[in-house]
Amino acid sequence: MDLKQLKAMGLTTSNPLVKRNFDITYRPLRPADTWADPDVPEREEEAVTETWTVHVRRYTAADVIALSAARDDEERAYIALQRGTFTADGAHLFPTMDDAYGVNLEVFAPLITLLGEFNGRQAKKSAPRTSSGASSRSSSAARLQKRATDSTTMSSSSGSSTETSSVP
Repeated sequence: MDLKQLKAMGLTTSNPLVKRNFDITYRPLRPADTWADPDVPEREEEAVTETWTVHVRRYTAADVIALSAARDDEERAYIALQRGTFTADGAHLFPTMDDAYGVNLEVFAPLITLLGEFNGRQAKKSAPRTSSGASSRSSSAARLQKRATDSTTMSSSSGSSTETSSVP
């Protein structure tokens, strides 16, 4: 068995590049001839916001392994940037990890968020569905959370902190 046979059988999935836009806010560099020290770049006072286009793809198994092996969230963010972003022709936007380590994570936070959402790493806002498509029953933890919220609301609206509320 080889990869061509697996593809022909439909048992592998490709990770096509998908074009996405994100807003980035940064302070542009001043012209080099206005810097006090020619070796120390200076930035404008006013920040600008621009919409940039990037190409992303779903993480491969190797990407997921690299992300899970990261020492901390900061390293994980750099790995995500390097492995998950591409130019229109399919080249990595950050060819090496050193290139990725050169960016300011605060400035690139919207791109990191986009990568997480694209790869399904963000919590969904809707309730999970069953295989039939109907909404599943809420979990016992969710019911307990709702009871705690209802109880807090009732206690705080009654005016007395010593009163208790019983919620069925």
